[in-house]
Formats: sequence, structure tokens, C-alpha cells
Amino acid sequence: LGVRVVTSGDVRDLSVRCVHVAPRYVVVNSMTDRSILVKQADSSSGTALELAPERQMSFKWWQVDLPKMLQVRLHDAGWCWSGHLAVDRVVGDSVCQVFQETE
Repeated sequence: LGVRVVTSGDVRDLSVRCVHVAPRYVVVNSMTDRSILVKQADSSSGTALELAPERQMSFKWWQVDLPKMLQVRLHDAGWCWSGHLAVDRVVGDSVCQVFQETE
């Protein structure tokens, strides 16, 4: 979880505090030679984030009206998005299938 404490806009009243708590996930690309794209399930492909080989990044939910699940695909032409990955139920490593489009 990400936690942030913010004082009120009026610095004279330091007794008012806001606490922001946001779930945070780390996505890891353990492949050595291929980048992946990661997005919130059911969001547009334009919102996808690229993750280079052997890199990791934090991920947060951008759209509150969409499922809190991930979709991934290889960052090469012709690859389809995976099914929905429920990351809140994952313990340890998780594996998913992605398919290459056929002509």
C-alpha cells in the first residue's frame, strides 16, 4: 500500500490531516529479450505502459470504473492481450498465456 499524509491547505491549522491510502503493485518483466505492455483490464490500448526486459515498475489503477485486473501482451506486432489477471489474489509468481494473431 502507498500511504501519504497531507496537511490541510491552511498551514495555520496543522491539526487537520488527510491520509491517502492507495493500493500499489509491482509488475516484473523477467524475460531477457522482449518488452511487454501492461494495462488495466478493459481499458484502451492507448493507456498501456511499456515494460522493458528485466525491468520492474509500480502499477496503480487509473480508471475506478473498470475491473481491478491487469492485461499483458508482448510489445511486438501481432500479439493479442491476455485474459484478465486478478493481481489481488496472486501469491508469488503468476503465469498467463498470450496468443499471436494468425493470418
